[in-house]
Amino acid sequence: MQNAITVTVHPEVLKELAYIVELHKRHGAVNPMNNVQDLVDTVLASIADGSRRPGSWERSLLEHMGLVADGDDHHWYRPHYGPDTLREKTRKLTGGGARLQSSG
Repeated sequence: MQNAITVTVHPEVLKELAYIVELHKRHGAVNPMNNVQDLVDTVLASIADGSRRPGSWERSLLEHMGLVADGDDHHWYRPHYGPDTLREKTRKLTGGGARLQSSG
């Protein structure tokens, strides 16, 4: 598992992200960001949460961006980040899949 990655952001996009942070500092926000890194961390965490929680508000972010995979595996709730190893073990033992769909 990777501990960290480096993300390259287009200079114009970075300029807009910095402006969002500036607006937060100047005018406040429901979830104010102190710097661009905090903003990027929050956005990426929301995308990851939407990936593993189909019924969550964060899932709509992925849907609007076309980031929900067509396979069944992306439509199941997972309590942890990454592949659902319990579901994979259950699938192998039962020859199918015990459905663990999101409760909402």
